[in-house]
Amino acid sequence: MSKTKIIIALLLSSVLVTSLVGAALALEIREGGNSKVAANEVIDDDVILSGESVTMDGTINGDLIASGLTVTINGTVNGSVILAAQSATITGKINGTIYGAATSLVLGANASVKRNLIYAAASIKTEKGSTVGRDAMLASYQLLHNGEIGRDVKAAAGAVELNGKVGRDVQVDVGEPSPGFGQTAPFAFIPGMPPLVDPGLRISPEAKIGGKLTYTSAAEQTQTIQSKPESGVVYQTPMPDEDEVRRSPRTTNVSLDFGTWVLGRVREFITLLMIGLLALWKLPILMKDLTEMAEDEMLSSAGWGVVTWLGGFIGTALIAILLVLIGGLTWVITLGELTGTVFSLGFSVLGAAFAVFWFLVSYGSKVVVAYFGGKWITGKLSPTLQNNYALMSIGVVVYVALASIPLFGWLVGVAATIIGLGAMWLVAKEWRDGSRAESTAV
Repeated sequence: MSKTKIIIALLLSSVLVTSLVGAALALEIREGGNSKVAANEVIDDDVILSGESVTMDGTINGDLIASGLTVTINGTVNGSVILAAQSATITGKINGTIYGAATSLVLGANASVKRNLIYAAASIKTEKGSTVGRDAMLASYQLLHNGEIGRDVKAAAGAVELNGKVGRDVQVDVGEPSPGFGQTAPFAFIPGMPPLVDPGLRISPEAKIGGKLTYTSAAEQTQTIQSKPESGVVYQTPMPDEDEVRRSPRTTNVSLDFGTWVLGRVREFITLLMIGLLALWKLPILMKDLTEMAEDEMLSSAGWGVVTWLGGFIGTALIAILLVLIGGLTWVITLGELTGTVFSLGFSVLGAAFAVFWFLVSYGSKVVVAYFGGKWITGKLSPTLQNNYALMSIGVVVYVALASIPLFGWLVGVAATIIGLGAMWLVAKEWRDGSRAESTAV
């Protein structure tokens, strides 16, 4: 990885942490179940709003940081906005840039963003009448654009529907068509998720693209492009993975490779943030117990994490061998009558159990450590900031940034995995012994 990527990763960490934490040292903070700025209020400072429901109807002459289950901005922000929410709706005026992540983001019919939109969400929708003055850089499952974007759009999405206007170029990495997937996708059932459309690229006759459309997909989708961009259409197949590129003697497109790297980090960020916010929403006391265990028993957690990691893989292999032996035994005894049932039921249960284990290894452990990291950072820099969603957002930003650094990032990932897994094992052990009964019940 180039020095440029390392610098960007470090800048991402420092800039966002400074924005989220440093700003909290000298600005107005409002927390609670329903945090709001009334329609007649004018605040001449930066503002942090956090809670289950966040509403901004007034005027903020500064930047806004908002986090919660639902965030609604109907007023005016004469600065930039940083969002971390399950569901975010913008119907007001933002005179800066919007940054953030959410399960869903909607720019309403009257929404106006003077500068840029830089966002990651499962669903991003711009309604007719909404405007983004400059560029949009987006990562999502679906992008539904019905409004107007002044300059360029760069996006990675499973489904892209363009019905609105883009002033210059559109560059998208889009999934291949898969009819019916939108209704059956696992994340379609996340609370607050809007209806999902099927993967693929669709550009309606009403869409207007002032420059060139470049789309990357495993399948050509010319037949669904019903409006001709001013500078034509370019179709390209996906780039090979990094290992294949490294082995290949061909000269690669550096800018495209860098864009792929950036989008990969954005995808990692939104995945961890969505899982973290859902865990805080549904299992707040369990998350508290896990982070306290990771903090108080870090060395023990790391040791037990290694044991748990090895035990998961070794145990899966041993159980698979045992199932084969049992299947062979039943074939001998019953002449094959029960063998199919043993294999079908046994390997189905084993597969489900391993899927849960792999989820905890890949995501759960890192979410625990990210939350712990967010609490530790804010405890040092801004002890008054206690909103759990903001702490999770800060921790995920820092983790993704550090994990993007070559070699060191790999070490960060390994450390997060074993500490997080170990904390889970120790909390589960205390539950088994009865000392965590209250947390488990909640």
